[in-house]
This record gives sequence, structure tokens and C-alpha cells, in this order.
Amino acid sequence: MTLLIVAFFAGVLFGLYYQFLILIPIALAAALTSSAVAFFSGDSVLYALFAIIIPAIGLQSGYIVGLAGRDFPASRLGRSNLQSKRV
Repeated sequence: MTLLIVAFFAGVLFGLYYQFLILIPIALAAALTSSAVAFFSGDSVLYALFAIIIPAIGLQSGYIVGLAGRDFPASRLGRSNLQSKRV
């Protein structure tokens, strides 16, 4: 569960600042790391598959939330009194 939460928030940060191509190397790195940890700890193949799938799902869902949050601060600043007074 902790891995899912960490991957989700990492995906949010990547969604806010990067394009979609960042998901490919990040998901591959997460899959390789998770599978290596599962392999060296002697877990079963099913657990290793779950350890690969869970961070990928967390990263991609967090990325979608980050994409949705990109324009939120800009739209709020545009409606506030911080606009330019020029015509």
C-alpha cells in the first residue's frame, strides 16, 4: 500500500512538470526495481507480478491527476486581482 501511495505522488509530480514520455522510463525503472527486490527477497512469481503492476498503476493514475492539476493555479491566478491593469 505504501508503494502505491509513493508511486501515486511521484506520478502527480511528474504530471505537473513533464510530458507524457517521462512515463516510459519511470515505469520501466519502477518495474525493474520492484522485480529485483521481489527476486532477491525470494518471493513468488505472482508477488513479483503484483510488485511490478502496482507502481505502474500508481504512477499512471498520479500522472493523470497531475495533468489535471497543471492549469488549476493558472486559472485561479487569472481570476484574481493579480491581473495586469493595462488595456
